[in-house]
Amino acid sequence: MKTSLTVFTNEMCYKYDYAIGNMKDYSNEGNAGNPIEIRAISNENIIRKIYSLPLRDAYGKEKVDPNLLKNPPNLIYKFYNKVK
Repeated sequence: MKTSLTVFTNEMCYKYDYAIGNMKDYSNEGNAGNPIEIRAISNENIIRKIYSLPLRDAYGKEKVDPNLLKNPPNLIYKFYNKVK
């Protein structure tokens, strides 16, 4: 179930990733293995939980790895942890 809030949250995740330079793993392909899509769905699920909406577990009809949804790939986090 899509709502204007879940769509907004998903889209804002892309903008946030772009703003902080977390788009290097971006793939032009929209699919369940694309890291930016996984991050967007994961963030969308935070809002879904708050509003008691069903959690999203797929990109289109393609299921996303549940472990990746719990801990989505994040290049910025990896970069900063390697630098320290």
